[in-house]
Amino acid sequence: MIKRIEILILTLCLILVGCSENSEKKDASQEKEFKNGNVILYGIPNKMALLNSDFKANQANKHMWHIWTDLKPEEIKKFRVEAVNLSTNVKSFVLGKTKEDNSVELVSEYIGSSGGPNNGADIHIPSIMMFPEAGKWRLEVYLNNTFFDSMSVNVK
Repeated sequence: MIKRIEILILTLCLILVGCSENSEKKDASQEKEFKNGNVILYGIPNKMALLNSDFKANQANKHMWHIWTDLKPEEIKKFRVEAVNLSTNVKSFVLGKTKEDNSVELVSEYIGSSGGPNNGADIHIPSIMMFPEAGKWRLEVYLNNTFFDSMSVNVK
């Protein structure tokens, strides 16, 4: 009888752990506005941040990503941002690139687009982001297809 109870408890624990949300996908709460040198950044100090925290839905917004990492700029071959609408849980690609006619095309990732140190960060990545709707979004950042971190932003 005790053996069955132990097996039942172990099974329930495994189910709970297996169904729990992946820690890398949780809504980040450590992001904030902070001063780094002479600039105000929004994000996670000494991890990742944006120079511009003003987001408008259905508009191409220019943003400069700042990344603190041991990787060298030339080692970052791919940069991807997956945005999750926290109200609907719908995931969208929000990175954009400017086409010849100056319109913006959404892309899944940037390839070979990182620059060196900037505003105290080890790497900077200029970007265009466009969100399909207003609300709170979690930005999941990947470097070379490996999850780096996430942060939340409010889109107006």
